[in-house]
Amino acid sequence: AQIGGVVLFMSQQNFQKPSLNHQQHIELLKNRGLIIADNALAKHYLEYVGYYRLSGFFRSFYTQANNPNHNFKTNTAFVDTVNLYEFDTELRSILLSGIERLEVAVRAVINNVMAEKYGSHWYLEQKLFIKEFNHQRFLRLIEKETQYHDKGGNNPIFQSYYKKYYTPELPACWMLGEILSFGALSKVFFNLRHGVDKLAIAKKFNMPHYKVLQSWLHASCFTRNLCAHHAMICFKNFHITPIKPVNWASNEQKIFDKQHTVFLQATIVQFLLKSASPNTKLAPLFTKLFNQYPSISIAKMGFDAGWENHEVWQ
Repeated sequence: AQIGGVVLFMSQQNFQKPSLNHQQHIELLKNRGLIIADNALAKHYLEYVGYYRLSGFFRSFYTQANNPNHNFKTNTAFVDTVNLYEFDTELRSILLSGIERLEVAVRAVINNVMAEKYGSHWYLEQKLFIKEFNHQRFLRLIEKETQYHDKGGNNPIFQSYYKKYYTPELPACWMLGEILSFGALSKVFFNLRHGVDKLAIAKKFNMPHYKVLQSWLHASCFTRNLCAHHAMICFKNFHITPIKPVNWASNEQKIFDKQHTVFLQATIVQFLLKSASPNTKLAPLFTKLFNQYPSISIAKMGFDAGWENHEVWQ
């Protein structure tokens, strides 16, 4: 149907949910079976976290996954949901800290390998990318991020370049490393034309084949975005799954049986950090977190008994 120029789907309806205050939300949760012994605590989280955000954590305690009545399991308390929220916040923080180091390393390695072979402005050469890559769109992105049309804007790095040099028009590749996102860098790597260049980059991370690194970077970018945007990750079913490296021992390859878990995402980050940042060890941080919240099932996240004994985590 079409009303006033707006197309309506037949299944659509008017949004009629009322806006509830904190006390009304507390009563609603109690009516659904949630034990709230401390109203002040509940109001604090509703005030500064929000009911809608907390609702994602409430679902883990429903009697059924798709329970239309949102009834809670027997003896579920508000503090249980708060603990899960705080646990997930710290889990994201640990994982993001590792991915941030990985992101810096990927920037450096790609630019070092490519610049040594093709020069400081290698990225300007369309012939270095596969034909499917929209090179012009990529250059427009760089113009935007470096404020090319505003002579560097308020960024002193690009101000200096645009003031001092007239050719090449855009800055050197190592400057761009500071402004391109992890996702953009991952796409740059994926779209490089020559396998020999991609393999040289992959070897810096002790990867047997560049296609494995492509897959892992894609997965890590997705995980990074989830963490950066505060998505719940502890029980998430990750749909972007990394390729299994064929040169790993069979017992280590079993890690990839946990394809859709946060454990596998954390494992590939830790492996890449062995080359990029060998002093960064995530296992002790995870162990400390798990000990702090013993009631939360880490097995549901893919962390089985003895997970830390896998060679990747040593």
